[in-house]
Amino acid sequence: MTRPEGNPIYSLLKSLASKSVKAVVATIPDVTKFPYFWFYQVADLKRQTGITKLYAVSDDRYELGFNRNKYVREISEKDIILPSPSIETLRTSTGTKNGLGMSVDFPLPSQAILSTNDLDQFKWLNAVNSMFVSFAKESDTPVVDLHGIYERILQGNYVSDDGVRIDPSFPNGNFFSEDGIYPSAIGQAVLANEWIKVINAHYKTRIPLIRIQQFQAVLK
Repeated sequence: MTRPEGNPIYSLLKSLASKSVKAVVATIPDVTKFPYFWFYQVADLKRQTGITKLYAVSDDRYELGFNRNKYVREISEKDIILPSPSIETLRTSTGTKNGLGMSVDFPLPSQAILSTNDLDQFKWLNAVNSMFVSFAKESDTPVVDLHGIYERILQGNYVSDDGVRIDPSFPNGNFFSEDGIYPSAIGQAVLANEWIKVINAHYKTRIPLIRIQQFQAVLK
């Protein structure tokens, strides 16, 4: 991988290392796998409304008011529907043909959708994480692999050091909070422990781990 000397992360880590400043960095999880992005699915909305096609604004030029239909597209089942008042309006439009999102004349706003083009940007995530790890290794900075940790959690394969199974399901699991993005108190404790383990291993510290069982008992 080509190392851009002007990269701000690279420059920061090199600067910290030159001053013997202790630091820790983390990889980036794939947030599109979080529950928030799966509250609504295109196929489910079609079934609920009885509509075979849904539409959304595809270009900001729609707001200019000229030839608007040119800037409307059919929503693909690979798109992600974001929770919003617009989606609630769509969900309550069963039996009508002119509800928001049900025709090219009444499309959903572009902000209500993550299109496949938007999602393509996340294809760079692995490359970005690899870059972080490479920069950190060169500056001898420890890395918390949040990307890998979240993958284990989301697959239901994570058990805390004191034996608590972490459940990523929503809304009845124990990892995510009510918004489907941020971790719950237990989830935050789990992630904090991962940072602590990396810090202890690299810097030879003895920071005690948080007892997840204790959190679970309090929250029941």
